[in-house]
Amino acid sequence: MSLSTNKYTDLIAGYHFEKPLFKQWLYALTQPLITAQNRLAEMQEDFDIDTAVGVQLDAIGVRVGISRKLPVSITGVFFSFDIKGVGFDEGAWLGRHESAEGTTTLDDGTYRNILKTKVLVNHWDGTVEGLHYLLGQVSEIFGCPVKYKDNQNMTVNILLPSETTPPIVWNVLSRGLVDITTAGVTVFFYQDEESFINEDGTK
Repeated sequence: MSLSTNKYTDLIAGYHFEKPLFKQWLYALTQPLITAQNRLAEMQEDFDIDTAVGVQLDAIGVRVGISRKLPVSITGVFFSFDIKGVGFDEGAWLGRHESAEGTTTLDDGTYRNILKTKVLVNHWDGTVEGLHYLLGQVSEIFGCPVKYKDNQNMTVNILLPSETTPPIVWNVLSRGLVDITTAGVTVFFYQDEESFINEDGTK
């Protein structure tokens, strides 16, 4: 009968090496520990924001502070061949139990990017310099340009151009589902550059 071995049974000294009962006892003692070690190592990847999927992403969301199930219905975000802004890598896929009139649940890819944005917001120190870095990272995550303007009156304008910003990104950010604000400052979101430049938060 062949005996099961592991890295610990391979270390048995010569005196006990030919004793199968000792080897079997040591294997039974150490193998559960090896299994636990391997599972703990796998958990690091399972709950890494870049590799987690499904309920693992949901668990990250609980800790980060945003659910994939949005509290509002968002329209105009589902994938379509013929509508600009919701094509490949832009539109969200219609879920099994969702209505085409809107979505309350984000797919893994979109939710992953929203989580990354939320992590950045959680670490933002509220300064203008920090906002510059934050929006630069948001632009990189979603692949769309983002601009901001400090109106010097406790208001900030943020531009998310309609031509390049996926609708779901616009809705999540402009509705404050991921809240890019700091204490005492009002943030205005724009999709056209003219309003972004001309408005100064006084109207």
